Amino acid sequence: PTSRRFSNLANAPSQHTTMQWPATDSQRATLRAYAADNAARMCFCRSSPLPSFGHAEGLARAVEQQAFAFAEASKSTTTGTREASETLRLYLKKAGELLVQAVKDAAESLSAMEAAPAEEGSFDVSAGAREFIMGSAARERFADAISKAGVRRLKLGNKSYDVEAAGVIAEVCRVNCETLEELDMADVLAGRPEEEAMEVLGTIARGVAESCSIRRLDVSDNALGEKGIRALAPLLQSQKCLECVKFQNNGVSAAAAAAIHELLVAPEQLREVHLHNNMAGDEGATSVAALVARAPRLSKLRMTATRVGEDGGRALLEALASLPDASLEHLELTDNMISEENGLAIARVVLKHGACLRHLLVGDTGLGAPGIAAICLALRRTGAPALKRVNFAQNEVSVRGATRIVVALGAAPSLTALGLADNMELGERGALVLAKAMNDGAFPALEQIDVSRCQLRGGEGQVALEAVCSSRGIRVVNEKDDDEEEEDFDDEEEEEEEDFDES
Repeated sequence: PTSRRFSNLANAPSQHTTMQWPATDSQRATLRAYAADNAARMCFCRSSPLPSFGHAEGLARAVEQQAFAFAEASKSTTTGTREASETLRLYLKKAGELLVQAVKDAAESLSAMEAAPAEEGSFDVSAGAREFIMGSAARERFADAISKAGVRRLKLGNKSYDVEAAGVIAEVCRVNCETLEELDMADVLAGRPEEEAMEVLGTIARGVAESCSIRRLDVSDNALGEKGIRALAPLLQSQKCLECVKFQNNGVSAAAAAAIHELLVAPEQLREVHLHNNMAGDEGATSVAALVARAPRLSKLRMTATRVGEDGGRALLEALASLPDASLEHLELTDNMISEENGLAIARVVLKHGACLRHLLVGDTGLGAPGIAAICLALRRTGAPALKRVNFAQNEVSVRGATRIVVALGAAPSLTALGLADNMELGERGALVLAKAMNDGAFPALEQIDVSRCQLRGGEGQVALEAVCSSRGIRVVNEKDDDEEEEDFDDEEEEEEEDFDES
């Protein structure tokens, strides 16, 4: 019905100007008015009335802008240019389709917001489907945060804001400046042109910088790059109490990593740094290492899938080893080709922080047998009293590697999860080593072991491991690829493995 009503605008009654392409500002405003009216009526009929007509106007504006952009992009074809009347029909049809979807999403968002219990001191608009929040709709959405104040945690994600809405958010931050501690801006720019996105970031950043002192900041999933990091400069340069920063999945290059190091004014307060899924590389890792070296209170570093190689890995690990004794609790470097040459560097970090290290996640880092051997020796020497999770996935852990893990971690009192996935060298014999040790009481607190794609094919090792784990209530994860290679790692290859020089 909505699409049909919009289509009639092309031959509107005499009191309206007949629409033509390209539509004038006045005609686009008329379409937005019709769309807002339809949105309000449809939400009411779905028993999910919008909080105010301002929300409907915000939906209508976002819908019309997207439809107009779609028509503009579609007017040119490979064979020439569409007729104006055809482009107009595309514009109106797209507006109708988008409005129907926007109404459905809005209803889901409102239902989710009503269903989710409000955490005391938390103001969260992220529930429900993704949506554009613009202008007057933003003021309606954040009315309580402005009028009541007292917000400690502001969560904005899963929505996309225009500059006017960013101004409202900045006002929320100013009003709650005395209580605001955590600002979650993850995924707030989807679908925005770069210029507008940078202005949105700058507007919010200035609002925070004026009077707030926050402790936790999350700007993940915004494709920031160096431009986005620098757009946040007012915020980053003003915060002297930041304890946790998250720049995950943001296209953080070497230049962006250098900007982060440059703009954070009080690294001595940092406790957590999250940089998962970026493209920092060795050069970027060197900048992060410089930041870590200035962060004596750092307890958690998550730098997974960031294209770090041997040189960058060495710089990071040397910085971590320079931190005060027993301060690092969480080290996550998975999916970086750090190489086996840095196995000893990781071992030094383990020796330095072994008393409090709780999570050691170094899967798929190219450590190989020598690197794992060095780390196991360090773990054995510290006793790993606090260690809860270990991930050695895809690091050539063989039968001898399994033996080393048993010796190093078999008595660890807190270890609940052991990840050994994608170690094809482990095989049935390696599983049997683990099973026998567990049958004798090794890994007393273990809750889960992952041996996916480790060449377990229902043989003696797999059967024994599953049996002892079942008797102890331990979950065995053993996923297999359909095309898993039928490759055998025989006894001769195992005997040829070079002995690790423990000196």
